[in-house]
Amino acid sequence: MRFKHVAPCALIILLAGGFASSLLAQKAELYGYGGFFWPNKTPVGQLQSDGIYGIKLGGYMTPHAQLEGNFGYINHFDLDRDPGPLAPAFGIVRPAVRAITYDLNASWNFSQRNLGGARVTPYVTVGAGALTALIPDAPFVAYTTASGAGDTGTVFNATTGSFDSTGQRLVLSDKDTFFAVSYGGGLKALNLWGPMGFRADIRGRTLPNFVGHNSVTWPELTGGVTFSWGER
Repeated sequence: MRFKHVAPCALIILLAGGFASSLLAQKAELYGYGGFFWPNKTPVGQLQSDGIYGIKLGGYMTPHAQLEGNFGYINHFDLDRDPGPLAPAFGIVRPAVRAITYDLNASWNFSQRNLGGARVTPYVTVGAGALTALIPDAPFVAYTTASGAGDTGTVFNATTGSFDSTGQRLVLSDKDTFFAVSYGGGLKALNLWGPMGFRADIRGRTLPNFVGHNSVTWPELTGGVTFSWGER
């Protein structure tokens, strides 16, 4: 699946979160975060673990139900090793692969507790959106099939979906976009210093139809500063 207008889609999600916050919510929250993710090994190879950074904006639809838009950035979204073992010896540098994530999440916030003046709230969340690969210096990067993942010597073209017998490669093209779902929960400590507090979030993220129709899942741990305003 490929989306040509990635940035507008992400912007629309964030604006939708802001619209919900201003018109429908009793309280709004802005969350800037950073963290890490650890992908599982797949038939197309092992994706490297790396950092993820982003922003979430949302508002409360009821005293407990919250709608939130997310936009995240991954600086390295590639295999943990170059599948072409001779490439470095010939001075061939593998193009860098970035990624952006954008999704809409629904959360249920449990009753808050006052701890030392802070309002502490646990929550659970589930959402859906997409991940888009960005390869600024090349049209694609190649993946290598794993043993037993298919007939030896097959090539998968991510654009056409066709196979041939010219080698062992799987292709990830620039701006390839994949449906993604996320699920998990976390803890908010709000109003530690006026509107500012902290938030920690742990969730799983699954791309059910990644390169070569493989599923990729990873745990994602983030934390950061949150700003809240309005009455819940």
